[in-house]
Amino acid sequence: MVKNMFNKISGLLVLGMFVSACGAGADSKFDAVVVKSHGYEEGSEWCSDFNLTSEQAHAFFSNAEELSANQYHNEYEHLDCFVKGTVSYKASSCEFTIWAGSTAGLICGDKEYLLGCQECEFEGAQ
Repeated sequence: MVKNMFNKISGLLVLGMFVSACGAGADSKFDAVVVKSHGYEEGSEWCSDFNLTSEQAHAFFSNAEELSANQYHNEYEHLDCFVKGTVSYKASSCEFTIWAGSTAGLICGDKEYLLGCQECEFEGAQ
C-alpha cells in the first residue's frame, strides 16, 4: 500500500513538472493586449486592409525583441499601415502602434521602446 501511494505521488510530481515546463518558455512580459483601432498614412491606401486582432498583436509582442534606433531604421521596412492599442508591459500601462512592416512603438509613461519581429508576417501588408 505504501509503495502504491509512493507511485501515485511520484506520478503526480512528474506530471506537475511536465505541465510547469510547458509554460516555462511563455513570454509573460506583455499582458492585456487590446487593439483599439487601425489605419494608414496618406498615400498608403494599398495596405488599408491591414488589421490585427488582439490575439495576433499579443503573438507579435511575444515574438518581438527590443531594437535600437539603428536596427529599427536599417533592418526593417517601414510600411505606413498600423494598428493601435494598449498593453501592460513590465507592470506599466502602455500604448502601442504596430506597423505592417513588423515593427512597433511602445510608450509607457515617459519611456519609449522600439520593437521588431523578424519572424512575423502580416496579411494585408504585402
